[in-house]
Amino acid sequence: MPDFSGRKIRYGVARETTRGTYLAPTYWLRWETAEFFDTATTIFNQSAIGVLDRYSGAEIVERSSAGQIAGKVTDLSIGVLLYSTFGTHAAALHLSETVVYDHTFTESQANTAQSLSITRLDPNGQTNYNNGMIGSFDIEAKAGDFVRHTTTMTAFPGVSGSGATSAFVAENEFTAQYVTTAFAGSVSGLTGATAIPTNSIKLTMNKSLMPYYIIGQNGPSEIFSQTTEVTGEIVLRYTDETYFNLRFNNTLQAVQVAISNTNVTIGTATHPTLTFTMPACFLNDFKPEQSIDGMVTQTISFTATYSLAAAYMIQAILTNTCVSY
Repeated sequence: MPDFSGRKIRYGVARETTRGTYLAPTYWLRWETAEFFDTATTIFNQSAIGVLDRYSGAEIVERSSAGQIAGKVTDLSIGVLLYSTFGTHAAALHLSETVVYDHTFTESQANTAQSLSITRLDPNGQTNYNNGMIGSFDIEAKAGDFVRHTTTMTAFPGVSGSGATSAFVAENEFTAQYVTTAFAGSVSGLTGATAIPTNSIKLTMNKSLMPYYIIGQNGPSEIFSQTTEVTGEIVLRYTDETYFNLRFNNTLQAVQVAISNTNVTIGTATHPTLTFTMPACFLNDFKPEQSIDGMVTQTISFTATYSLAAAYMIQAILTNTCVSY
């Protein structure tokens, strides 16, 4: 087998149309850090057999695959990850456009949400993983840098495959200059709300995955999403007590994070855009950072809650030239 550098490893993903049935990749991910391999639980035989040695054998009793893929957010392939994270997708033409679509991702309340097929391809061979579920999805923007995601996944054990050929497509990327964050008393108030001058922002969706094992096999029979939690963290200058008051008055806020690459035009007059909207958030932490020689900043953390009025906790809209996922 040949030696090779990490840059030759490729990861592809596809939305499974039949849960647990492998599909060849529809998108290949541009990754910066990645590790996705089989994992196993081994139990050791500790039965006494007349010697001082503690173990006399071992068995693998649970086997799955798990890991994470992290990289820059791009406007096409991120849709596959959003589909699996949220579980529900609807596509429609963007207003006044003929080749630009709005993809709305909303939460599925099913414990078995949209599954993925994951392909790892390297010079030593191809490994296919089916029934992949996203355990957590982070999106983070820092001033002076790209917008990045970190996606953790769990799937059935890998099997040897063949025939996959990586084909990367041209995609648009996003940097922090294209990110705006807004708070308001309601979702309607987010329209026209003043952007918060943040230094960084991070959103995290945690799906609390549980591989479920049954007797008769050592691979999981299913992978369940048990609960969904959405949290965020923002860092900005401490110029007033607005967020201190929001925190300690327990004031509900609608939060929106919009990422729009205004240097790129798709269709007639539209920009690649990804927008997250959370209608009912509460600040749950407030920390001033007061280094003696630095500017005083504040870090505020918030948690999204389910809104009965809006009938969702978080929603994402991705605008691009993909017809459907």
